[in-house]
Amino acid sequence: MALTVGQVTTAANGTGTTLTTSAIATTGGSGVLIGLHWYNAGGVTFTSLTSSTSESVTQVGTELLSSNFATSRLYYLPNTAGNANHTFTLTCSVSTYKNLYVVEVDTTNGAGVLLDQQARQNDDATPFVSPNITTTIANEILYGMSVSESNSNPVTHTAGNSFVKQGEVTDGTTLIPGAHATRIVTATGTYQTSWTMTGSIFGTSQWIASFSEAAAGGDPEGSLLGGKLLRGGLLRHGVLVGSG
Repeated sequence: MALTVGQVTTAANGTGTTLTTSAIATTGGSGVLIGLHWYNAGGVTFTSLTSSTSESVTQVGTELLSSNFATSRLYYLPNTAGNANHTFTLTCSVSTYKNLYVVEVDTTNGAGVLLDQQARQNDDATPFVSPNITTTIANEILYGMSVSESNSNPVTHTAGNSFVKQGEVTDGTTLIPGAHATRIVTATGTYQTSWTMTGSIFGTSQWIASFSEAAAGGDPEGSLLGGKLLRGGLLRHGVLVGSG
């Protein structure tokens, strides 16, 4: 089951409590990956991430604080209904620098996507790399996000390890630099993001996550568990979730 990159957008600002992406036309049955970060010196905290469609987003792991006060999070919308003017809004507790990165993932069966693996770490030495992840499903999309602190302009980002950069923020004087990238893989394996950058880099946070296509009908790994029909539940790597 093949996954492809659909609509993509990147947004950033340096003032106010909210940041909203430009509108993209998402397709019903696709998944949406959303990376974000903000500058939290002085105790700025995350308030919310919302979709203009009022669909719920799911957090991947927990937030990560870099060595230079950039805090990052990763979310995904598993299966969107689609919208011709789809936006996402990040809200923080007080005015600060904020970034949003959005990638739509088109599926062949219109069932959306499921998270397989995720990892993140701070890395302050070039090349800036994520931890390794080992995927469990052959056909997946890998998503990487790089967050950095710099006073340079521009800060350019070059993605390695066969990842394709989907967008970047380069101004380190009035914004927080960062970038995101994807890679489509067709075999299970061990994968890692790697970035090289220009400019003065003070510290970075590096994320990687893998997503597979959900099976039609909402059961990603078959309809039986020990002979029991999964009604209203999902089998996630051997764990039954949400069944009645």
